Amino acid sequence: MQGKGRKDRSVPLWRTTANLIRNWKRRLDYGGKENFLFPNRGGGCMARSNVTQRLEFAVSASAERYPQLARRSISAPHTICHTTAMHLLQSGVDISVIALWLGQ
Repeated sequence: MQGKGRKDRSVPLWRTTANLIRNWKRRLDYGGKENFLFPNRGGGCMARSNVTQRLEFAVSASAERYPQLARRSISAPHTICHTTAMHLLQSGVDISVIALWLGQ
């Protein structure tokens, strides 16, 4: 993954998340680097606008069950990064490690 300044970033995953991704790759018949984990309609790399659109769709669908989400401002990727960083911090991960993962 590339972060600010197009620097390569490592993204920490919980074991359950890694298992879900492995299953997703099997479902996609994922062939390697030439394929994208979350492709756009044409099979290419998703643009930032595609990610934002998918997040808006997910928030809208979730707001039907959790109406308080409709009143929140949720934007990709900032909210996702912030939420992940807070979960990591609350789980006891050192803040300097979190800063490195986020490219700070």
